[in-house]
This record gives sequence, C-alpha cells and structure tokens, in this order.
Amino acid sequence: MIAKAIYDSLNFVVYLLLGEGLICHHLPRREYFPLKLAGAILILIGLAMVREWLPFSVGRFWYFFLFFLSIGLMSFVFKATWNSYFFAATIGYAIQNISYSLTTMTMIPIPEGFWYLEILINLVYFLIVFCVVFFAYVYKKNVDELFASIRNPRQTIISLIVIAVTGTVTLELIVRSGGTSSVIFLTDIISILVGILVLTSEFELIVSSRAKGELEQVRTIWAKDRKAYELSRENINLINIKVHDLRHRLDNLKESVDSGELEELKNAVDIYGSDIKTGLEALNLVISEKSPYLVGHKIRFSCLADIASLSYIPRHSLYSLFENAFSNAIEAVEKLPVEKRSIHLRGMELGDYVSIHIENPCLAEGILPNLDTTKKDHANHGYGLKSMRLLVERYQGLMSAKKIGDKFVVDILLPSKKQV
Repeated sequence: MIAKAIYDSLNFVVYLLLGEGLICHHLPRREYFPLKLAGAILILIGLAMVREWLPFSVGRFWYFFLFFLSIGLMSFVFKATWNSYFFAATIGYAIQNISYSLTTMTMIPIPEGFWYLEILINLVYFLIVFCVVFFAYVYKKNVDELFASIRNPRQTIISLIVIAVTGTVTLELIVRSGGTSSVIFLTDIISILVGILVLTSEFELIVSSRAKGELEQVRTIWAKDRKAYELSRENINLINIKVHDLRHRLDNLKESVDSGELEELKNAVDIYGSDIKTGLEALNLVISEKSPYLVGHKIRFSCLADIASLSYIPRHSLYSLFENAFSNAIEAVEKLPVEKRSIHLRGMELGDYVSIHIENPCLAEGILPNLDTTKKDHANHGYGLKSMRLLVERYQGLMSAKKIGDKFVVDILLPSKKQV
C-alpha cells in the first residue's frame, strides 16, 4: 500500500517539524527566510521519503539522523545560538514522541486494515499535546527572555541522550518481543513518561536559570549600593558640616545683606541640609541625597517616620532598600505635570513590626501588571523592585507593590528589632 508507506515515511519528520516550530517560530530569521525554510523542509521530507528505496538498511537510527539534521538546518534558516536550536529540537521531539506513543496505544485494538484511522488519531493527539505545551510554557511568556536564559546546554544535551537511549531501548524491546501488544503498550507508557519528564525539566531549567541570573543581578546591585552608601555617607557628612558653617555665617550677615536675598540664600543652603530625621541613618542619608533633585524637579516630598527599631538591619541594606524605592518613585513622578509630582513616605511601629508605606502618582501606562519594567532593555532594567523584595524577605519581612488607581503603592512590613 503506497499511501501507507508514504504516511509511515513522513509521519515522524512532519510532526517533528511542527513540534520544533513551537519554539523556532520565535527565533530571529536569516535573510531569504522563506526560501531557506522551504529548502530545509524539502530536504528533510525528501530524505524521509527515500528511506524505503535505499539499497541498504538504515534501521531505527534513520530517525536520529533526521532529528540531528533538523538541528543543523535550523542554523541555516534561523539566526540564534546552538543552545536555542538544541532546545527547540528537544521540545519538538518530545511533543512528537508523546503524541505518537498515545496514537500507537490507541491503535493496538484497531484492526490493521483500518490503518488510515491512525492519521486522524495521531493528528488529534499531536494537537492536544502541542496546545498543552503552548499554553503551559509559551503563551504570554516573554520568549526573548526565555531564550536568553538558555545559557548552559548541559541539561538539553542530557535530555537528548535520555530521549535517544529511551527510543533505542523501547524499539529493541518491541523487535525482540515480536511486537506483542503488551510490550508495545509498556514501551509507549515509558516514552510518554520520558517525554513529559523532558518537557518539564527543560522549561523548569529555564525558569531556574533565569531566577539565578536575576539573583546575580540583584547581588550586583547590592554590592554597588553598599559602595554607594559608604561614599554618600562621607559626602553628606562633609556637606552637613559645610551647611552648618554656612548657616552661622549667613546669620552674621543679617545687617549687611538684604533680608529677602538672605532668606533666598538660606533656602538654597537648606536644600542640602535636610532636617528630616527618621531614626535610621541610612534613610536620612537617602533623603538628604535626593533632596536637591526633588527640589530641582519640583517634586513635593513628605515624610512621617520614626522607625529606629529597624537599626538592626545593616545600614548598607537599608540604604539599598530606600534608594531603590526613591529612585523608582522619582522616575515615575517626574514624567507627570508639576502639580501632580509628589512622594509620600510613612513609617510606624505596629506591635512587633514596623510598617513602611511609600506612595506616588504614576502614569496609567507607566507600569506593567506583573510590575516588570516597561523599558525595552529588560536585561538591564526592572531589578529595583526585585532587589527590594529579596532584601525584605531576607529579614523575614513582607512586601507588597501594586498600582491602586492612579497611584503606585509600596507597603513593607518588617519585624522590629526585638523580634530578631
């Protein structure tokens, strides 16, 4: 039966290509993409078709040859890393393998003369597995970040080896048993479980790799903030000394300088000598550091806080926490009209905890629902809130950051000193 032979020849490679397309669809494309894609597909289909007419037996390893050839052809059609090609091929193979195993399990009780039912059954199972993987792992995901997280090919290579070994062993079992229904059913179960394991491990590896990368970025931020804290403390201390000296000198000029001009000079000096005291040196330092910028950009700032009980937390950590909070708030409000620019900070003790509330107005489109950065460069931005959250959790606290109406609100709850 020619139709059956054609189906058997193309079944593997067609569904492999469709499975790989789930990931390859998002890869950057090379020049003359349509022509190269068509050429690659024709090569794979052509080689799959000629298997039956080769003068020698290629056996079960022909499928592995087509599989690895598809990886090589990806580099001809798409412009990405080999890690991405291996990842796409592994996912495609797993989807094909699961759907085909489900098909053969279903076909066992169906008489051989009704082989054409396999086409429909295989298509249905493939679409089901394809959709499950798509909605579980790809839909509404930032695919560019997904590929950027594939740094180490080791897990993908291990998955490929597992698939190859499993395929070889199951085929050997079927051949040696003479293709009995019970053995086919058992090998299909094994193939399905291995396919699910591969899919889960591959995508979970990306999630863990991305989390590890984000943690490294946050630690880099903490290290920079620690150095910035030491430098800022020295600078602010010097400024405060100079401000104190200037105030005394201005007081001595009352009789020789116009009163209006003298008041203007005092206000200018006061910009660099913030009188706000919160009980935390690190927070006082951040406020003093940001005050000139707030005044210069006409951002109103109010602070009502007495949170000295948080002094058990290292000052550089507190500096990083509040510096990121202020920087995010300033970046949001400076985009608004002058009359709407304001930042409010409240801090108080609530029993055995300290509550910190920071709020500022923001643009309606100024923040994404998942609190990620709206900047195009996701790789280098969006770590401020993550850094804050990790710092709060390090000291057994809780943090909430959300948009309420036209305001962005950050609430932090940390144990007071007596609780640590």
